[in-house]
Amino acid sequence: MNPDGGSTNTGHDHGQAQQGEDHLKIETSSQARKELNTVTTSYLQLKDALVNDNFDLAKKESTALLKNIENIKPSAFSSEAKIAWDSFQKELRSDAGEISGGGSITAMRGKFDELSETMIGLVKSFDLINETDYVQYCPMANNDRGAEWISRSPEIANPYFGSAMLKCGEVTETIVR
Repeated sequence: MNPDGGSTNTGHDHGQAQQGEDHLKIETSSQARKELNTVTTSYLQLKDALVNDNFDLAKKESTALLKNIENIKPSAFSSEAKIAWDSFQKELRSDAGEISGGGSITAMRGKFDELSETMIGLVKSFDLINETDYVQYCPMANNDRGAEWISRSPEIANPYFGSAMLKCGEVTETIVR
């Protein structure tokens, strides 16, 4: 998200799976979607731990997220979907690994923006929407460069600042299945 308008290059490269603000829809089986939803659920649990300023729980949830990323079975995907997943998996594994290795909640939050950008791409590309999901944005996160995250609720609960600035942010996109 670029607060000045237009698209922003996040540094993530998912080949044909992600291009700017538009995401290629990847057809995949219900079994693959079910497995990928374990990653989405773990991401949301990590987000909630950060919102609640709970370092120990964030550590636990980031480790669970990393495990769920690694446990996705490649055989669940078609060849095209596997290529896209491999790219997302590489980014997610790196981001989740850095977060789980964070020595403080501040350090963990410092990497959450990269994880969130990749998760937004994954959710859109593989159509992992739970009825309605919300992309939310805080302009002050990421050293005032701004950062997004996914939420299942339109109510803002900021994972980048937790209780210090719980309501800082806005819904920038509503994704409906």
